Amino acid sequence: MGKEGKGLKRCSTSTDVEASDRKSRKPLEKAETELQNLETQVNPQKRKKKYEIKEMKKLRKSFQEMTETMKNLQEFFLGRADLPGITMKEEAPEEPKGEMEGSAEYECCFETEDSDANVDHAVLVVGIDTCLAREDIKSALRKHFESGGCQVSRIFVPIECQTGVPLGSAFILVDDKQKALRCRGAYMGKSVFLVLLAEDQEFSVTFPNFRGCPKCPLFRMKHRQRNWLARR
Repeated sequence: MGKEGKGLKRCSTSTDVEASDRKSRKPLEKAETELQNLETQVNPQKRKKKYEIKEMKKLRKSFQEMTETMKNLQEFFLGRADLPGITMKEEAPEEPKGEMEGSAEYECCFETEDSDANVDHAVLVVGIDTCLAREDIKSALRKHFESGGCQVSRIFVPIECQTGVPLGSAFILVDDKQKALRCRGAYMGKSVFLVLLAEDQEFSVTFPNFRGCPKCPLFRMKHRQRNWLARR
């Protein structure tokens, strides 16, 4: 019995099987870990490269749009073209449209030839009754200053573009500004107006409560260009 007992081998237990299984899985787990680490290093580089390509496309598109805008502005200033959506050319008057077909057209404050004057060489009249019509104000001012011995070459009465209501001020080009300054203190409608040197005043005084319209900067730039070309 003793010899037979020595010849028997111990049976493998579940603990031994699990230990052997863990030992066999270690190389596989190590390989998976190395693969994950490699993907972690590569993926950010791929994402960064895609992001850089996307940003370059955006910059290229913005540059093309800017180039096209500069080209349109250059042609506009040279008088060869109009800006998109806005035309400075004189067109034949159209028939009035009904209320359902479109909104009424309005006159920009700087659309008249009188606004082309160099206001730095003019006198400024403030305190004009805004209930008066634009043409009535111009006629009354011309009569008043000419009666005071001034030669009036141009009168510009600013208005609010959307409504056409005068702002209560006016620029007058005269031959003698000192003589024009002595013409103050007269009535214009129900108000007494003052005469000042336009070059000494701020925009808030010359154009009080002025809101303007999208056409204003375009007309003013065109006036400056015309005056600059005239001085050359």
